[in-house]
Amino acid sequence: MEGNFVKVSVKHRLFLASAVVILFALGVLLFALNYSNLFSGNALIFSPNQGKDVQKPADDYKLSASGIISDYLLNDSNSADFSTKTETAKNKLLDLIVPLSFKDSHLELILSLEKIQRFIDSNEPVKIQAELDKIRLLAD
Repeated sequence: MEGNFVKVSVKHRLFLASAVVILFALGVLLFALNYSNLFSGNALIFSPNQGKDVQKPADDYKLSASGIISDYLLNDSNSADFSTKTETAKNKLLDLIVPLSFKDSHLELILSLEKIQRFIDSNEPVKIQAELDKIRLLAD
């Protein structure tokens, strides 16, 4: 029983096999060169942060987050719209792009605001004040 296979000559098989081997070898070589150069900062493949000021996003985040928190802390925790202002501050913080170096403190801020929201709903002013103090420490 004959199948519907295309007959390929030995010459073409050798050509295809050698082309695959050459491409594989070039890939391994490029990987090896790039891998060794990654640690020296001379990577062959362009990095998204190459040529950019990596500190700028961190500075932008710090400035934005501290502005949001300082505006929020100016509010009176006994005011009727404090719940709304808490939710607004949390949403503004969630909209920020957070650099890796600030992810833990950012998460703490969000969780503290969420706790304050729950404490407002359950009318627990002592716990609200404790979380506000925690936010003040995180903002510094």
